[in-house]
Amino acid sequence: MRAEFKTLRAEIQAVRTELKGQIQAVRVEVHQMDKRLEQVWALLMIVIAGIMGLIGFVIWDRKTAMRPVDQEVQLLKQELDA
Repeated sequence: MRAEFKTLRAEIQAVRTELKGQIQAVRVEVHQMDKRLEQVWALLMIVIAGIMGLIGFVIWDRKTAMRPVDQEVQLLKQELDA
């Protein structure tokens, strides 16, 4: 009976050791995925900032491009009224 318990304990210890190794491997993989997600998040923020900058530039460009057109239209209106 004691020999069976020793064998059982040895098997349980082997399973524990194997599980510890597997858990450590999973932790390493999760840590690597976490780093990768941080990189993806940073890249996403850069892309969003670029898009916002582009939208701001488009709005600014439209306003500056329309200013000469507005001035010319006003000039033509004045000439037609006179």
